[in-house]
Amino acid sequence: MEPGHHPNVAAEFAKRRRAMWRAVLPWGALAALAFVVGFFVGNPGEDATQPERIIGTTAFFVLVAAFAISLWRMRCIYRCPSCEKPLMDAEGIHYAPDSCPKCGVKLSPPTHPHS
Repeated sequence: MEPGHHPNVAAEFAKRRRAMWRAVLPWGALAALAFVVGFFVGNPGEDATQPERIIGTTAFFVLVAAFAISLWRMRCIYRCPSCEKPLMDAEGIHYAPDSCPKCGVKLSPPTHPHS
C-alpha cells in the first residue's frame, strides 16, 4: 500500500463524487433551462410586454436560485472523507483531485503499472 493511501477513503470519496453529481445535475439542468427561456423568451427591455418581463425576471431568479442550490449541495456532499472539509479553495472546486487539498490524504485509488 502506498504511504498516505487509505483504500476505504478512496472508495468513500468515489461514492461521494457520484452522489454529488446526482444531487447537482438536476439543478444545473434547471439553471440551463432558465437561461434558455430567459434569453429567448424573456425581454427586460423598454418595449417588452408584461408577460415577457415576468418570464424574463422569473427565469433570472430561477437561474440564480438553481446555481446557488447547486453550489450549496456540492459544498454539503463533496467533502474529503478523512477531514470532512469541502474540496474547494481560493482556486475553486477540485473536481477530480488525487489528494485532499486540505489534509493531503489520497482520494484516488493507486494505479498499478502493467509489467
